[in-house]
Amino acid sequence: HTYFTSVNYSKVLGTQLKSDNERLTARLNSSNKMFSWLKINEDLAISNEKRHNNNIYGGARNIPSIVPVYKTAEEIAALDPTSREFNQYFDVAQSIGILNNSVAQTARNNGTNNWLSLYGNVLGEIDLGKIIKPLEGLKFTSTLGFERIDNDYHSFSPIYSLGSRDYSNKTGVNDNFSKYLHWTFNNFITYNKTFSKHTIGLTAGTVAEQETSNYFGASASTGISNNP
Repeated sequence: HTYFTSVNYSKVLGTQLKSDNERLTARLNSSNKMFSWLKINEDLAISNEKRHNNNIYGGARNIPSIVPVYKTAEEIAALDPTSREFNQYFDVAQSIGILNNSVAQTARNNGTNNWLSLYGNVLGEIDLGKIIKPLEGLKFTSTLGFERIDNDYHSFSPIYSLGSRDYSNKTGVNDNFSKYLHWTFNNFITYNKTFSKHTIGLTAGTVAEQETSNYFGASASTGISNNP
């Protein structure tokens, strides 16, 4: 019997604001010779991942470098402390007439993706020739492969006001959940036999496969609170 197991943790902060990724993965592999005629192998992995997906560069590259990111210190100090977090940014739309403040948009983007994934392959092989001598060369093999992925996404959009052109008087909440399952089940018999200078090889089998997915999403908008 041979076994291999590993655990890996990674956290990438990203080069852009809110582009981080955090992942924990565990894996188990084994190869087992249960009897002289029976072999069982498996490969299993589970992964939990949390990520934020933002592309601040796409909008920021179109804004002149002389345009400030934040309001002045005096303007920020004059803001209501309860709304300062989202209102401290400079109103780019009002200043140059186009676009929005990309840093402010990213700061307001509280979307989070959570992924839970399970992958596996299991193989069982019976050497019939080692059980019944006249069946030498005849083997039965069965494999099962599967993939299960659950994803939930949550985002919150706050009330904010940067100026006369960039504001929102309503909060928004968006929740999505999806499930995906795919499996393949193979069963086949192989026969390999050498007679003098001739070799015979035969294979026969069946394959079963299924793929299913489900999705549910809900969203709401209110003007009550900036508490997600």
